[in-house]
Amino acid sequence: MALTDTEIRRSKPAERPYKLSDGGGLHLLITQAGGKLWRWRYRFDGAEKLMALGRYPEVALADARERRDAARKKLANGINPMAERMAEKTAVKAAIRHHWPAARILLIHTQVEILDDPMYDERMLPGSSMDTLLCVIERMAANSQRSGQSVSSQECSQC
Repeated sequence: MALTDTEIRRSKPAERPYKLSDGGGLHLLITQAGGKLWRWRYRFDGAEKLMALGRYPEVALADARERRDAARKKLANGINPMAERMAEKTAVKAAIRHHWPAARILLIHTQVEILDDPMYDERMLPGSSMDTLLCVIERMAANSQRSGQSVSSQECSQC
């Protein structure tokens, strides 16, 4: 039986963590502290895997189902969704290590200047996608190597 939003909202923490199943391997883990965490259980190369899909209510039931379905499509194509996500994180960490001065400029620029700038772009927030972050870091690194100056928010918003 499919999970409903009402069931999720009514769920309360218990003495032990428990799961509310939605089907297709998707379940909501209710922790002792009251956290509600989306998890998707699947098998890849004969081994059972568990993928985190987010925290309720930030990730609604419909969004969790969409994330599960997207991951299932990757799995059907022979791609381990967890390995792909880990590869993205590793690439970002490597880019930040490689371009640390530019990444530091990005952090300062994001926290101090960009919110007051009329060219402000939502994609510059810390929740940006991996591709956007890599694009910004590469642009900043290229610009700082050329001129020794930081990148303007207008250049960053072109990613």
